[in-house]
Amino acid sequence: MNNKTIQLKCPITIISELVVQEPKAKHLRGLKIGFDGIEMEMVLELAGTLTGQLPAVIDELSIEDMAELGRTVIDFLPSGLIPAGKQASAT
Repeated sequence: MNNKTIQLKCPITIISELVVQEPKAKHLRGLKIGFDGIEMEMVLELAGTLTGQLPAVIDELSIEDMAELGRTVIDFLPSGLIPAGKQASAT
């Protein structure tokens, strides 16, 4: 399993880094996600699940740290996912 660790630029109380585990299908169950246009609520939920942190901790991340965490989480996802309920564009 590949884990990634990100250092928080604005640590929360005693948390200065988060270890993000590589997601499995069970982590995506029930989420309406896609590669483009992923809703922030879904990114936050998946980030909390993959880091093992409560929503209250994720909610307190700075925008800069949340952006880094969001990019890290999204990097684990395979390309080509589309938002639930949307059709793939014909190119």
